[in-house]
Amino acid sequence: MDKKNTGRRLIELGKDVLIVLLACSALYLTYRTLLVGGLEDFWKGEDSGGTNLVKEQEESSVAWPVRMAVSSWNGESLSRYGVQYDTGDCDERFRMVASLLREALSSLGAAREVSQYEWRSALSGTTNLYFDFLGEVPLSVLSGWLSGTDNGLGDTVRRLTVSAKGEQVILYYRDERTGTYYAREAEVVNTQQLSSITQGVTGNGAVFAFEQEQYSGLDGDTMILSKPPQPEVYSAANPLAEELQTEELSQGGRLSELLLALSFPDSSYIYSNNGLVIRNGNDTVRVSDGGVVKYEVLEGEQSRYLIPAKEGQPTLFEAAQACRWLADRTVGAMAGEARLYLREIRQTQNGWQIDFGYCLDGASVQVEDSGYAAHFQVEGDEITQFILQMRSYSKTGEQSIVLPEPQAMAAMQALGKEGGQLLLSYRDMGGDTVSASWVTD
Repeated sequence: MDKKNTGRRLIELGKDVLIVLLACSALYLTYRTLLVGGLEDFWKGEDSGGTNLVKEQEESSVAWPVRMAVSSWNGESLSRYGVQYDTGDCDERFRMVASLLREALSSLGAAREVSQYEWRSALSGTTNLYFDFLGEVPLSVLSGWLSGTDNGLGDTVRRLTVSAKGEQVILYYRDERTGTYYAREAEVVNTQQLSSITQGVTGNGAVFAFEQEQYSGLDGDTMILSKPPQPEVYSAANPLAEELQTEELSQGGRLSELLLALSFPDSSYIYSNNGLVIRNGNDTVRVSDGGVVKYEVLEGEQSRYLIPAKEGQPTLFEAAQACRWLADRTVGAMAGEARLYLREIRQTQNGWQIDFGYCLDGASVQVEDSGYAAHFQVEGDEITQFILQMRSYSKTGEQSIVLPEPQAMAAMQALGKEGGQLLLSYRDMGGDTVSASWVTD
């Protein structure tokens, strides 16, 4: 009996081990599917790989502000801490308050139109958070990226503030398309939450131009710190240059990485006088010697880049999400110390034009004449065209020479550019370095 029982136990133990091994094998195959097949599934709109890959990108810095201010009443006076042209500090501050902004965006009440005076009163209020996203971002896209909830709102914002007003928390913003200011109650956020997250702020002298007479020549919403900015000089390069020069598409090289990100595996290619021509089936990607990557679906053909939608035609958020995902994997992955931001979304006759830009320490980079890092054309449920300007940036340890804001304002006034917002920006015309300079929007 003991031998029989021992034999049965060994058999049962063997079955258990086999089950564990099969489970591990299944998990491994699932993992491999997500890695290898995820891109194809994503563009097909299937749930298996695509959903996971999109969620993986939820914390993309594309959706993060480049400029922030936190204001609080210390019992005697207003204390405000502002940060700009400092990505590390801005990211750190945003992480501390991001959850409150997410909640506010996911629960906005009806809009009411307000005056510029009320908007600026909110900026100067005793308890508020101010955000500047640099580009023009639809509220539905911003809400979807930060909170996971597409609120369906069509207003386009660049700057917004979450402020306490009486017993309510109000989100104020300006619609960048119309110039109209709006206020919406953040229905699930209360003043205690806002007060607790802003309490104890140590001010650093940040002001808005409308609060200081000496800055009357600027757009009143320009934020100015007590110390003038000291922007870096960056080296600039085409990350694909070496392989394009050798005319060899090497395994594991940057061009191979790019083709994998674009879902162009096992493609044929030829070098021409103007760069590289890559073909896969009926699709063609062209890469110029300068690192400009172009794709356009042939007339009568279906694009290989299909946008997944929960139902029917993709929403604006779903289209922007698909373009962001592709931009992050291509220009974003090879940008060096630059990061991407949503530059603008324009409605076209058949869909949307969605552009992303590079920014360096919160200052925009104007690439060549177009200005963008990535341009996408969306029609229906397809990305029918894109242009990627592949650039990589690194700090040189040198500083750009820029005037302090008062002198820069005087120079702008002398050029007849009074009343604009004063911003730092980089101009990249394909050279080896880029330096910051003042511009007005």
